This record gives sequence, C-alpha cells and structure tokens, in this order.
Amino acid sequence: MNAAFSDGTVDMLVSSTGTDVAFLVPGDAEKRYLDTSIFHFLIVSPDSRPLSDLDRRKLVSAALNRNSIGALLGGSATLLPISLATGFVSSAWAEDLLPKDLESFKIDILTEDYDGDGILEYFVDGEPRDLILRLLYCSDSSASTLAANRIRTDLQGIGISVALVPAEMGEYRSILRSGDYDLCLAALRLTSDFDLTQLLCSSGSVYCGGCSSEVQQAALAFRAAEEEQRAECAEKLCALLTEQCPIMPICFGRNVLVVGRGVAQGLSPTWTDPYRLPMNWVAGNI
Repeated sequence: MNAAFSDGTVDMLVSSTGTDVAFLVPGDAEKRYLDTSIFHFLIVSPDSRPLSDLDRRKLVSAALNRNSIGALLGGSATLLPISLATGFVSSAWAEDLLPKDLESFKIDILTEDYDGDGILEYFVDGEPRDLILRLLYCSDSSASTLAANRIRTDLQGIGISVALVPAEMGEYRSILRSGDYDLCLAALRLTSDFDLTQLLCSSGSVYCGGCSSEVQQAALAFRAAEEEQRAECAEKLCALLTEQCPIMPICFGRNVLVVGRGVAQGLSPTWTDPYRLPMNWVAGNI
C-alpha cells in the first residue's frame, strides 16, 4: 500500500476494516475519518442455557482480552457501547462492575472445575453441566475468523470450552435470527449520536432479543435526551448493559479516507458518500 501511494498508482483510498489503513500509509498523507463508527461486540443469545445466568455472562465478559481482539478487528478496545470520545461516559466505573479476581468469582457463582477435566461446570437442577459455549461468527471475514479464535483462546484460558460455529453471511444471518448459538460475534455501523435503539429495542431493525424492558427504556431515553441530559442517560444505559450483558462490547473501529501527497484538501467524507462534494475540494498536486 505504501508503494501504491509512493508511485502514484493510488491517490485516494477508503479503508474497509476500521482504523488499520490509517497506520499503513505515508506520514504526509491526509487522513479523514468517516462520520460513522463500527461497533464490534458479542451478542448473547436469549435462548442460551449456560448464559441464562447474569453472573456467568459477567465471567465471560471479564475474561475477554479486548485489546488483543480489537487489534485483530482494526479497532480500539471498549467496555462500553458509547465511545469515550463523546465525553458522555467514563470506563473507570464500568471496569468496577466486572469481576477482577476471576478465580474467587468462579467460586462465588458455583462455576468451577468440579471433576478436574479442565472444563468449568455449572449446575442445572442440582446436576453439574460442562460450561460449553457455541460461538457464531461470519467466516466471510478473515478478521472475524481471527477474532473468534482469539475469543476462544481467552475463554478456554479460564476453563470455558468454546465450539466455533463459522458460517457464510447468509447462513450466519439465519442462525442469528434462530437464536441457535450462545455467543455471536457481530458488528454494527453507528452514527455519531450512538443511537443503540436499532440493536437494543424490540422495534429495532437488528434486534436479536434478550434485552430487558429496563435496557430498552434506557436506550430510548438516551436517544431522546437533550444535550444536557445525555451524559446521565448514557451512564445509566451503559451501567445496565454492563450489569445484564445482553451484549458485550469489544471495540470501535472507523473507516478512513486517505488522500496521498496533497492531492486534495477540504474533504468531508461520509459513509454513504466518502468522496462527497468534489466541487468543494481544493486541488493539490494532481
């Protein structure tokens, strides 16, 4: 890619997988971020038996190495579904909501390796069951494949067995709608207001179920809030999501328009039209 910019083969490029392209081009290239964020996260199936318990969800969320997973997805790690860049939220209190001493937490929630086989067990009607999770991901994406394997490594590191369920996009969507999984690696493009109702509310276009009425009301309140109320509403929504874990945030990525060698200035790219309003560009060294 550096060579393509250097020899003039490529003058402008829109990245396809978040922020990664911004670090691969010459330092004198102009980088303009598009007006949306790519939110990568895990969905907990509302039909998952092993993750019907909120404490086991917290155990899973706390075990994720978000920095490593985010790097594979081309994004920056996050515990929250609203970017810290908005100024509405802080991650410090969110970190306190998740357990830090996982070994003690396993004992507290009666999820341990009782039979010594290396896999945690939990109890259903007094009978121990191996904690095995099915992780659905879209195999069309090499980044998602790498991230899914990293998630499996993180969870197996604390004794949770993970069965990967790779699926091409059509099958992936079908399984996602059916709820026949435990965790699903997903991504959603968010506008700059970080409206999450499409994901968290039953009326939303990509709602997958499992969100309590309390979470749905908090998402609607955040969307409707006036500017002076948005921080309070954002914190309430994020606290509920961290406590109940219907989704588990992983990272935020952003697409970037890269312009080489001062070709043009004054660009204002959007996701729907990254090369918008060319008549307003200031021509450079074309």
